[in-house]
Amino acid sequence: TCTRDAIINGGIVLQPTVTGIATCKSILINPGAVLTIPTGQTLSVCENFTNFGVLSAATGSTVYFGNAAVNQIINGNLSGSNAFGNLTITKTGGIVSMLQNTDVKGIFNNSLATSTFNVNGKIHKVAGNFNNAGTYNPGGGTLELNGALAQTYFNAGVINNLVMNHSGPGVSLLTNMNTG
Repeated sequence: TCTRDAIINGGIVLQPTVTGIATCKSILINPGAVLTIPTGQTLSVCENFTNFGVLSAATGSTVYFGNAAVNQIINGNLSGSNAFGNLTITKTGGIVSMLQNTDVKGIFNNSLATSTFNVNGKIHKVAGNFNNAGTYNPGGGTLELNGALAQTYFNAGVINNLVMNHSGPGVSLLTNMNTG
């Protein structure tokens, strides 16, 4: 629930796997620890997500931020093999902020006009569709579209820097790509 933190420690033989929809206040994956999120499973985080261990998230899994009451942070090692599957932000208040470079293997979805996502000058890689209906604050950061399959780009706002490292059939623009 949103009242309990999830702290995952290393050195334990049986590491947790998310099944169904799991919810926690904040999550901390410590060094040596592993959190597995299989395809079709969702982890709903009410406050902060910090990874100093291993995040094993399938492309079809989702980490969800939707708590309007607080500002939320994403921190730690969340690039390369530690990437999110899908990352969904659905907030009517508060902000979700990246404190480190963050990769998404699947879909990035900032789904509400009231949702705000701060990149804070970091590198944000997305291998699936990029959907921003809210506020996407790059803060001098870079959005990299790096999918191997067809991708779509929808952005109600602006981006600062864009890297097209796409090896698939292309990226379809559903909106103009506005840079600031």
